[in-house]
Amino acid sequence: MNKICMVLVVNDPLSSVEIEPILQNIGETNLTIFRSSDSCKDYLNAVSILPDLVLIDINLEGNSNGLQLADEIKHLSIPLIFLSFKENQAQYDKIKAFRPVAFLGPNFNGASIQTAIDAARHASNSNENLEKTATEDSMFLRQNNQFIRLYFKDILWVKSDGNYCIIKTETRRFIIKKSLVKFYQELPKDDFIQVHRRYVVQFSVIDRVDIQTNSAFVGEEEVSIGGKFKAALVKRLKGE
Repeated sequence: MNKICMVLVVNDPLSSVEIEPILQNIGETNLTIFRSSDSCKDYLNAVSILPDLVLIDINLEGNSNGLQLADEIKHLSIPLIFLSFKENQAQYDKIKAFRPVAFLGPNFNGASIQTAIDAARHASNSNENLEKTATEDSMFLRQNNQFIRLYFKDILWVKSDGNYCIIKTETRRFIIKKSLVKFYQELPKDDFIQVHRRYVVQFSVIDRVDIQTNSAFVGEEEVSIGGKFKAALVKRLKGE
């Protein structure tokens, strides 16, 4: 079983003492802890590999409470577990809109946390299986709590970012947890070409190629051409 990478966001000292030992004693986990919503957001926006799970205290203090933090990171499509160290039915009614993996109230224990983490693993595996369901012209991508059909013809380029892919279309930008190698295998090979170890481009949208600077241009966007991919690209440009 792969190690699950978790982020915990909690700033109350007593709550930290209660939850942190439980999480640290759960096997096969890598835990990163933040004391504020701002530090968590900065981390998630800067890191190249997103965590598998974020646990958020809904009663966070500071610029953003737990619900505001969840709203501000929902575009990253990371599974969420909400924690509450005090009874708060009104907050519970609000978090349902985020469709978290679990909501753990003040009586949580090691067993309930383990069950929630296992549910997150299962949800992640199910989502990956659905994302593999591709037709001849499209595939589904998970974004937040929805699955969106992405037509291959709309893709401009795909960029590798660690174990994630950034997919660029004319109007949108998607981030999915999948390596570029795996994602490229699911694309129509006649329509796409790998030009760099980190880039796959739709061949028909390449406007020009500068061999001297090793650059391909999609509109005004510049995509680097890697040395080992250059010959294949030039051959295809020549129609060979």
